[in-house]
Amino acid sequence: MNTAILNSFLTVVQYKSFTQASQVLNVTQPTISNHIASLEEMYGVPLFQRVGKTVILTAAGRAFVSVAERLLAAHEESVKEMAVYRETEPVLRIGLTAQSIAYKMSSVLQKLYAEFPDMCIRIETHFTMENLVKAIKDKEVDFGFINIDNHPLYMNFMRLWEENIYFVASAKLYEKHNKSNNIYEYPVVAYTHRNITSKINSSDVDFSKLNIVAESNDTMTILHAIADGIGIGIVPEKKLEVYKKYSDLVVLPTPFNTGKTVYSAIYDSELDLNPIRKRFVELLEENREIE
Repeated sequence: MNTAILNSFLTVVQYKSFTQASQVLNVTQPTISNHIASLEEMYGVPLFQRVGKTVILTAAGRAFVSVAERLLAAHEESVKEMAVYRETEPVLRIGLTAQSIAYKMSSVLQKLYAEFPDMCIRIETHFTMENLVKAIKDKEVDFGFINIDNHPLYMNFMRLWEENIYFVASAKLYEKHNKSNNIYEYPVVAYTHRNITSKINSSDVDFSKLNIVAESNDTMTILHAIADGIGIGIVPEKKLEVYKKYSDLVVLPTPFNTGKTVYSAIYDSELDLNPIRKRFVELLEENREIE
């Protein structure tokens, strides 16, 4: 759990005021409100009653005070135990909602490695936006990269790159369907969570009419299924360029191939920007292609 949220809660408890808590913690009042709202949403119970400018703990709020204190104490202990590794193993932890993002990010990581050759980069793929946001809030990753053009309000958000996405078929399947450009005539291999599918010119594609025969979270799995002739699928341009070297794939010249997916970075607004993280943010800013 984000320790800043716990600190906000306990400070409100102490001063019985969102305004005073924001002054003590040197943050805005909306930040305090968002922190409390996130806790109440997480547990599904109100923690405070608002009476004028004063806030009073509910029964659930009173019970949570000791929980918050224990969580903060455990966090402080873990920080002490892990501090000995901080200098010997500098780590940048990155979470992705799609593996194709790694292709767009590779040049930035190369530049970062040149400046911090002793660092370690750990990259994990989180298949849903919800999982990635939770990992950032729980401090399991430092930065998240998404191909969904929205983000939680309490996180920093940076739109970076955009990439064409296409409907693709194996040459064999394309021939079997007499080189038809009508996507509704083909079986379709889809993304389970529709991260990319929902972004390709959704006003033109009626997804309810697609004949979806298989689903996967993973771009490479979808590419293999397309290459095997199981169905057509939506593929990011960079991934397609790499895979076309090994398989006979056809981009369907349909009017639907006008979509783009936007890649963005998100990170906790209260993330401690050590030298590696700070330089990473700077490099992302320098290499972004869209505002």
